[in-house]
Amino acid sequence: MWHSTASLIPNRVAPVSTADVKGDWFIVKGNIYPGGTIPAGGAFESPGAFDPATAGGQVGEWICRGVYIQDYASSIVPHVATAQNYLFGHNNSLASEGLEGGSVRRVVMGGTGHYRSFVGDVKEKFLGFNASGFENVRFTFRSRKAD
Repeated sequence: MWHSTASLIPNRVAPVSTADVKGDWFIVKGNIYPGGTIPAGGAFESPGAFDPATAGGQVGEWICRGVYIQDYASSIVPHVATAQNYLFGHNNSLASEGLEGGSVRRVVMGGTGHYRSFVGDVKEKFLGFNASGFENVRFTFRSRKAD
């Protein structure tokens, strides 16, 4: 189980729009922390005290690229399709792909280094918003070495 904090780098299909609409794509990047490091809580209007800029203790970096498959305002889930990379340094990484929004499991497609023969799935859970104004997310992996 890892926790991540994220910062959003928007890339708009319709640059004059402020809504996230079907076809918009994005890249999100954040730190990975050991399980149990990031407390739950914090709303967009009232973020939690956890500050990823000063937290320390990171064990890796998380990069997510995705596209909206539904207009965000529609509240239809799943609402995005993403590919995610979990980078742990020294060529150790995992990769997952799938849908997000609601309660879904995503496929772990494999990895490199220590994780090179791992397969399985990962569940993503929203924990709240941190002091930087972005989301805290918990990833729980179920994996095994491929035969």
